[in-house]
Amino acid sequence: MNNSEYETTKASLQLLLSNLESDAVQTSAVITRSIAELEYFLTRYSYTPEQQDEVIELFTHNLHKYRQYFTDYTAALEQQFTEHAIRTGAIDYEMLQQSIWYYKFEDLVKLEIKLAGIDAHSKVLFIGSGPFPMSPILYQKHAGCQVVGLEKEADYADTSRQLITSMGLVDSITINTGLGQEFTNDSYTHVIAGLQALPKDVILERIHEQLPTGTTVICRVKGGFGSIFYDGTIEERLYDKHFTVEKRVSDRNMVIVPVVLKTK
Repeated sequence: MNNSEYETTKASLQLLLSNLESDAVQTSAVITRSIAELEYFLTRYSYTPEQQDEVIELFTHNLHKYRQYFTDYTAALEQQFTEHAIRTGAIDYEMLQQSIWYYKFEDLVKLEIKLAGIDAHSKVLFIGSGPFPMSPILYQKHAGCQVVGLEKEADYADTSRQLITSMGLVDSITINTGLGQEFTNDSYTHVIAGLQALPKDVILERIHEQLPTGTTVICRVKGGFGSIFYDGTIEERLYDKHFTVEKRVSDRNMVIVPVVLKTK
């Protein structure tokens, strides 16, 4: 955006941050509303690299204390997406544009399919599929592969299974309830650890234990404006110890980016 538009937008963002930092307004409703407003500003406009860096600097570290609110907010949105899709029998992709985590999501999955070599013969394990199993659905849609989603929250897994059934995908997508750090290998050709699949270090240890040498693994990490919401870092020592790094994706326009690994 041009400088004039950016200065107006930055003023609104600074006000939003001030409101969040005020002790007088720290209620769940206000914080949730502020997160939705922040998403609106981040997805509505096109920022130059310099503008993006300034916005990230403005919010990073100031908002990480609200991480649980971000997680809960995202889960609530995903629940809405799932319920809507169950009612209609289809995913409303325009509806997903309201979430910063989904507005570039199909591009992310297509990129991962290309980088990891996922095809119709693949069997993919996705750890941390959540209440809205968008990743398994898109992997199946674009690669025609078998996908198993692993979700630790039983109610999220139940809702996801309803969605998979309503979309007629039960023959190609399975949703299991369980912890990422406890899964056992079931002839998986690829494993993807979702951004919110935690604890990452323990999950990566488990992947290394269960998968044979040379298996392709994707670890999703924050990128671009994702740094505002999450401060977690990947255990780099595990990359060196257990994996060979094949590709690190850098894209300012995506809030989630993949790191492609091979098990040692």
